[in-house]
Amino acid sequence: MQYRRGAWHGRDPVVSVRRIYPCKTEEQRTLARLAKAGSVRVLIKSNVLEIGKDVVSIDHDGKRVTLPNDDVIVCAGGILPTSFLREIGIDVETKFGTA
Repeated sequence: MQYRRGAWHGRDPVVSVRRIYPCKTEEQRTLARLAKAGSVRVLIKSNVLEIGKDVVSIDHDGKRVTLPNDDVIVCAGGILPTSFLREIGIDVETKFGTA
């Protein structure tokens, strides 16, 4: 997990995590540190329900949460279905560890 100080200046970044235990220990520590500092809001036990042009709807512990949306970063693991995503109108930009 990479985090650049100031990269989210003026925004309210949210991390939606289905469950914390698959995360690497260092990622858990980073998320905890950023959440404690108020730099990131972490929603554990959450699933993205819908991504709209300006909002994202998330199921967080059985409650629907709708948040304003500037950008969405998806870390899904495995092989990303790039051609399918492009077919349905989603722009895909792969960074491979760069920002």
